Amino acid sequence: MQSIIPPVIAVVSFALSGAVFAALITITGAIEEESDHAWTPATAPVPAPDPVPAQATVVPTEITAASEPRWWVRVGLLERRPLQRVDLGQGVICQSQTGSQQQLFKPQIEAGLRAGSLPPLLCTGGWIHLNGVGYWGRLEIERSELDWLAIHTVELERYVASVVGAEMPSSWPSQALKAQAIAARSYALTHLIRPATQRYHLGDSTRWQVYRGASSRSAAASRATHGTRGIILSQDERVVESLYAATHAIADVAHRHLGASMSQTRARDLAERGLTYPAILAHFYPGTQLKTLRRDDD
Repeated sequence: MQSIIPPVIAVVSFALSGAVFAALITITGAIEEESDHAWTPATAPVPAPDPVPAQATVVPTEITAASEPRWWVRVGLLERRPLQRVDLGQGVICQSQTGSQQQLFKPQIEAGLRAGSLPPLLCTGGWIHLNGVGYWGRLEIERSELDWLAIHTVELERYVASVVGAEMPSSWPSQALKAQAIAARSYALTHLIRPATQRYHLGDSTRWQVYRGASSRSAAASRATHGTRGIILSQDERVVESLYAATHAIADVAHRHLGASMSQTRARDLAERGLTYPAILAHFYPGTQLKTLRRDDD
């Protein structure tokens, strides 16, 4: 089985309060620009995940990049189980991944889901709704254990915007939303390099980060994501798996043995007191620095 090449990262630090961000370097391989047309990401076998240490980190290694940085996340849509309804937008093509590569349409797909006879499927080219939730771009459907599993491949910043909207109310202060965006992006990057499984980087539930496709990508979440585009948390030249939970009590119980963790409600309170997102993140993740992803030749 194949997946997207895990990006490798090199970091150069900058001051938390600085206005100009120094460099962090990006991915290898060319990926088509996101558009209304189907795209095919570069692929390579994904290794089995390693055990995650406390305050989980990933050693970055410098590489060069010749194209606009694109980071693609493969998300196992576990929360869409049981998969019963598939709606295909205009221009979407779904093909069997068996030898025939037969094109299948909505009635055939849903009949195959009910009968348990659907071949592994790849859908590309537009909007796909699974049980009423919309996803854009490349989506695979395959048999997993006793059920069907959909896997969505999504560009990192779109993924982060959806997570922010699902994990934190959009009415909360913008600085709290920006802190959430950076925490979500850093968490995702660690799983790009240490995938949850050989088929996807991470799931879409609270076991990882809540991801609901376009349905949770609010205007406020998108602004927070755009305003922190590419920024991650780093410690000792490594990407930090920035854990977080709704409250301090939950974070303490769930993550005490793993290291630092952000309380989302406390982040809101700090933002309401006037703290900016760098100060909020420094409060919850002491000893970390902010870094940014960009082209090596920018």
